[in-house]
Amino acid sequence: MIIFVCRGIQVQGLRHSDYKTVQGVIEAGLRFLKPANDPITHSSSRTDAGVHAISNALHVDLVPSDSKPYDPDFITHHLNVFFRKAEVNIRVQNTRVVSPFMNARLHAARRHYVYRLALLKDPIVDTSDAIFAENFIPLAELDRLHVIRNPLDVEVLRQGCALMQREADFASFMSVAMKHSPLPKNTIRNLKVELRPGQPLMNPIYDPTYNKLQLWDVAFTSQSFLYNQALTLRIIDTHIRRCLGVIISLAKGLITTDHIEDMFSNPRVGNWPSETSKTPAHGLYLLKVGSNFY
Repeated sequence: MIIFVCRGIQVQGLRHSDYKTVQGVIEAGLRFLKPANDPITHSSSRTDAGVHAISNALHVDLVPSDSKPYDPDFITHHLNVFFRKAEVNIRVQNTRVVSPFMNARLHAARRHYVYRLALLKDPIVDTSDAIFAENFIPLAELDRLHVIRNPLDVEVLRQGCALMQREADFASFMSVAMKHSPLPKNTIRNLKVELRPGQPLMNPIYDPTYNKLQLWDVAFTSQSFLYNQALTLRIIDTHIRRCLGVIISLAKGLITTDHIEDMFSNPRVGNWPSETSKTPAHGLYLLKVGSNFY
């Protein structure tokens, strides 16, 4: 079992057979250990391009070419040296030997995400998105949070989070590209959505740009995001970003609670308010994958 972290802007999400992806780079590093088998990894959570992982896990079978088993600490060191030389933002935190029956994906019981938002404290003159980003995002926060234009009602934002806490069919939050998915029912169970004050990545003393922003975290936790775990890896991040997009649209007065209730009452792909868009990937962080086995 390999526990790792990564920044999302430099990789294209967890997919196979692509050296430019997290799993592809990790597998390339493992091949330098010259195992007797091809090291195919299996991740606990697939993240969309741009999403960050503070702690993710994958399992892999490594068969030594001789009788000497691999030392987990050596694997950690070897991979981190490989990542540094390859100039990729991936680091292994821990490597451990687990049961051959352990499956990083199937044994993932809980997933914890947080989306980092920044709200401007004062109104601004309307500008293009490019100029807006350059002027109001602190250097340490580039590609690490999502800045929202005024107006936005924080209390309504909090109410929107509460509206998402339910057991329901979330088909309306799927992208049109997945309308032919074999998933019979996109039910998210035991979903908890919480709005809480955020923290800067750098002390605001060193970057006065922070003084213009009010930081918020939207935390998502669930025992199981989908009944069909095989498809969880494909759409979990998109679900979160679309849920938050709806919440933000509500807080900005672009939609009403009736729109949200209709999405749940008539769950279908395409039942999506035209005033709403999903939030950017770079504000989303996979914090932890909970399991009773790792």
